[in-house]
Amino acid sequence: MQTDLGNGVSLKYEIHGSGYPLILVTGFGATLDLWSHEFIQPMAKLFQVITFDNRGIGGSMAPPGPITMPLYASDVIALMDQLGLAKAHLLGISMGGMISQQVAVSYPNRVSKLILGATTCSSKLIRKNPRIASLVLLKWMPRFAMRAMLSKDFIDTHPQSVDRLAQVARDHPASTVAIKQQSSAVKHYDLADQVTAIRVPTLILAGTDDQIINHENSDILAKKIRSSHLIKYPGVGHLFPLERREESTAAIVKFLTQPD
Repeated sequence: MQTDLGNGVSLKYEIHGSGYPLILVTGFGATLDLWSHEFIQPMAKLFQVITFDNRGIGGSMAPPGPITMPLYASDVIALMDQLGLAKAHLLGISMGGMISQQVAVSYPNRVSKLILGATTCSSKLIRKNPRIASLVLLKWMPRFAMRAMLSKDFIDTHPQSVDRLAQVARDHPASTVAIKQQSSAVKHYDLADQVTAIRVPTLILAGTDDQIINHENSDILAKKIRSSHLIKYPGVGHLFPLERREESTAAIVKFLTQPD
């Protein structure tokens, strides 16, 4: 499905299941196809799960020019408005976690619960790692980029899952323009002094072998967000929803269904 937000922006989105809305926000260069059926379905049994492509990525359109994290966040709110949603749960992974934090800070009355995975509250806090640069290779060398996003153990023991992920990246490559736009948004992202204002219940998830955003960033988030709970997966890489799918979906469902 497609929704026109005006000014040359339209978002591709999908809806799975029914119930209270849960919006999934993807990360750098990723399309909604990154979310596997197996990850979505346990949540879609209880919630209306909404996935979408960020502006300029996949089936979503955007005019040329710089894009900021507040602009990505405003797209989430515009999509909610189009769907008639006053509030929703947000689940953001990596850059999607940055967008989700921006939504919670800028539009606090629109978020019920927040799930932040493999993310940070500021690009200044990300421990620099040479493998970060390999993310730009998703478009041309997806299997090589997988080494930065998944633990070596998972790559060695789950070749079919790695092949699927690489195929998704090949089938839905981000344009050079989109990569530059997202890189700039991440570079200038800094909510370190503002996330302390987040008051909604927040679940923070991270893998201890994350080569993209060091798991210590999740510790910082947990200290700054008062009503938060942190779960770490030992030896797991950046894409914990793939490496620890059953554990992470169970944790997410438990968090979203328990009383505030």
